[in-house]
Amino acid sequence: MIQSGFLDFFTKSILMGMQFLYSILVFFLLSFSTLFAQNTQRIIVAQTRDALIGFEKPVNAIVIKAKIEAFSQLRLGYGDVTLQPLIDDHVEPTDGLYQSNLIFFDETKSEIRLSGLIQSVPVELILIHVPPCENATSELSLRNDCELPEMISQEIWRVGLSAPDYERIKTEIKNIILHHSATSNNITDFYGLVRSFYISHTQVNGWSDIGYNYLIAPDGTIFAGRDPGLMMEQDEVMGAHFCASNNGTLGICMIGTFMNALPTEEALLSLNKLLVWKTAKDSLSPFEVNPHPLNPQLSVISGHRDGCATLCPGDSLYKHIHPVREACNHGLENCGVYLFENENNASIMPTLFPNPTNIDNFQICSAEIQGESKILISDIEGRMVYSSVYKSDHQCIDINHVLPQGLYFVHLITHKQYFVFKLIRSL
Repeated sequence: MIQSGFLDFFTKSILMGMQFLYSILVFFLLSFSTLFAQNTQRIIVAQTRDALIGFEKPVNAIVIKAKIEAFSQLRLGYGDVTLQPLIDDHVEPTDGLYQSNLIFFDETKSEIRLSGLIQSVPVELILIHVPPCENATSELSLRNDCELPEMISQEIWRVGLSAPDYERIKTEIKNIILHHSATSNNITDFYGLVRSFYISHTQVNGWSDIGYNYLIAPDGTIFAGRDPGLMMEQDEVMGAHFCASNNGTLGICMIGTFMNALPTEEALLSLNKLLVWKTAKDSLSPFEVNPHPLNPQLSVISGHRDGCATLCPGDSLYKHIHPVREACNHGLENCGVYLFENENNASIMPTLFPNPTNIDNFQICSAEIQGESKILISDIEGRMVYSSVYKSDHQCIDINHVLPQGLYFVHLITHKQYFVFKLIRSL
């Protein structure tokens, strides 16, 4: 009996000790998790009926992770709003789980509704909490269109959040990639959205920093994105935005969803100022093609979908990229920058004849046409309608191609220069 009592006491002591060690371990793990995810909280929802989910602290944004089949019927609601979470094609699935786009709330939420849940398909909610940005302001001074436009620095929009700490990579920009944020077009708290993107990219995606180099809000406010640190410029630090092949690219995110609508005039104006400054600084012609590992015909100004399978930057904005190039080139000319001309001999500027034309052939002549030259023709929406390589010992190329009535852009790429012309096909 004494021996049995001693064993019971000994067993209980071991169990109590193990429980104590387990408590310490749980405390350590929770502290460790909080240290590296200070602004996120994870909730698993595993039920088949509609769910009303309340939060202990207000939520600024939500990211959802689930198997792909969960997204087909899933709906998230708050107040009078109901939306369908979409899969974020910037993020590769892990362990069979796909991640939604950032769902941002202009005003913090204490509860949401979930409907369309599927049996045996749990959904993980990643809640994002960010404190308000007390220094938020959109009052920026106007600058000359040829200068770097003023923007909101990381020190201002990131106040109260931990700064990124990583080894930056410098890259020489050859291509500028346009994105859309795929968030609501009704958002007005742009500071909160950028801060939530930062938390989502770093604490949810596990990236070193926010992925984009710049973000542009509907009111025209430009936010400096990925932090270059003290060793390089904002437009030189390599981001994380272009199909895991970011070298040589600069990412600009237009805040909003532009599948069926264009960005505001204010946002497009700020985009143009940023593009004019950057292309002038690096001598990048807006109409030039700079080969990239993902696309050997990648234009200097391109959309995200030009590199991989994605809807980004939205159908409407993607169709508008050629007018964006045109506006950039016009801005460069207003600044006295002519990137398609030879600095030493303006007489080589090619001629296109006849123009306008009502026939299906025309001629391009230039002293630059020696050996192999390439001709591309695109329509007003930037779609390529003709492409051919010519070999000529003469200074003229004859082109015979049927074009419907409209405005076109003829691109001449020689061994030295890149030129672009407007061609009017009349009746």
